Amino acid sequence: MPEQLLLERLQANLARLRLPRVQAVLLDFLQIAETQQQSPLQVLDALLEEEVACKEQRRLDTTLKISGLPFIKTIDEFDFSFQPNLDRRAVKSLFDLTFLANHENVLFLGPPGVGKTHLAVALAVKACYAGQTIFFTTMADLIEKLKVDHSAGRAGRGRSHYKSALVVVDEVGYTPIGREECHLFYRFVATRYEKASTVITSNKAFSDWAELFHDPGGFDIIFWPTSPANFGPPTHHKAAILELDHSSRREPHGQERKGGAIRTTAPRIRVRRGYCVRSGQQVWCSSASGPAGTCEFGASGS
Repeated sequence: MPEQLLLERLQANLARLRLPRVQAVLLDFLQIAETQQQSPLQVLDALLEEEVACKEQRRLDTTLKISGLPFIKTIDEFDFSFQPNLDRRAVKSLFDLTFLANHENVLFLGPPGVGKTHLAVALAVKACYAGQTIFFTTMADLIEKLKVDHSAGRAGRGRSHYKSALVVVDEVGYTPIGREECHLFYRFVATRYEKASTVITSNKAFSDWAELFHDPGGFDIIFWPTSPANFGPPTHHKAAILELDHSSRREPHGQERKGGAIRTTAPRIRVRRGYCVRSGQQVWCSSASGPAGTCEFGASGS
């Protein structure tokens, strides 16, 4: 068969197989192979690597575009200087995505401007690069979606906020919600419980969720397996709860604006579920992570 006809058939078959990148670079790669005296296997390997890389980039671009993320940030861009007492190893341990494989939840709690959304978005981006589906929504937008589903009599199970492997719900507690909305949100979280992971950011401490959700008993089971005052090992449910307490990132380091004045505040972070619990200069751990008075990352408590 003449070489031109063979090339045309190759191009046609590549189009049928939906390998557009190989189709686009085939001639260039063949010329390089001839110049460098590459073997047929080397040429085939290079072509397939090019196609896989192209498809993966398209997947990333599409997933990030439809995810609803307000911006793209990574953990490497997080400025730890605004959280001087934050244990980087404790935070970065989340980014091995073990919690995602175990269908566990993550809560970032703290006042506005401390980097909660940055960390949540960074987790979502990391999950996307790991091949997982992600979805980002604010609490207000999620409640509206849930109300529409409920009014239409749809379970909503096929929608992104239900089926994604990782869903970030931002700004929980920023605006008050009624009992019906609390019930819808609880049903949403319970539906995903132990099937997929949900990351929540909130300006409310967990102890304030009683006021926020009217009846927090169900959330205690899903997010906090033990009493807030009990740092014992989880019984069966798992969630990573990180409390960031610091001045706004928009204020000078180590200061917080209140009533028109700036007052110095003590940085604090608490990381539970076998990580590290840090409050000011005091560090302690549950028995799930190590002996009393010590942290699995080597810090000792007073």
